[in-house]
Amino acid sequence: MTLKELRIKKGLSQKQVAEALGITQQAYSRYEIGIRKPPKKHWLQLSELFDIDLVNTEIDTIHSSVDELQSVLLKYVDSGTAALIMCELLGHPIKQKED
Repeated sequence: MTLKELRIKKGLSQKQVAEALGITQQAYSRYEIGIRKPPKKHWLQLSELFDIDLVNTEIDTIHSSVDELQSVLLKYVDSGTAALIMCELLGHPIKQKED
């Protein structure tokens, strides 16, 4: 789940979450839309506020970022090249066959 989905599920406004974190609504909004990543202390506060497991939230964030990167790559290269780049970036390089 995204931060926005978690916030809505709890019935909170951005302003209420921001106040709980001790930041402005604008700063919290940047977390929700992905412009900024919350620092560790805010992740801890958010995990308590939303009653979530930080590990699963981080994994969802990573998967979302990977999906976004893949869609950007596909705008510039073919799907095979995009797959090779993604594997390399994720630490799973594909060995090329030698001729």
